[in-house]
Amino acid sequence: MKFWLGTLVAVLALGTTACADDDDTSGTGTGDDRVPIIIGLSGDATAGATEYGSSCGQSSCHGSDGSGSATARDLNQVVPTLTDEKLVDVILNGSVANGSVMPGLASQMSDQEVADVVAYCRDTFGGS
Repeated sequence: MKFWLGTLVAVLALGTTACADDDDTSGTGTGDDRVPIIIGLSGDATAGATEYGSSCGQSSCHGSDGSGSATARDLNQVVPTLTDEKLVDVILNGSVANGSVMPGLASQMSDQEVADVVAYCRDTFGGS
């Protein structure tokens, strides 16, 4: 029952995102159930740049140019290889790859903020 309810909510959210305000995406879901909702949003790269700067752009993380650090991967190499769905999943749930660990940000970012960061990453680091 819980699975079907979550699926129904995701389908309904995808069908209504074109008419929704940004305020309708509170980011109260967790993990994978938020991916299709976020993919359905229109991201704002300018807003994403601000969120990226505060959440990801520190020198101990990916840095302002995305080149990475001792603990974070180079986004110029990683982002072009990821689908939007995988990029959203990594932002929400984190990742462990090639000796680097990225914490999940699901509890720290709303759905719209994640969509904005994805738009910024696409504009800045490439991919489709």
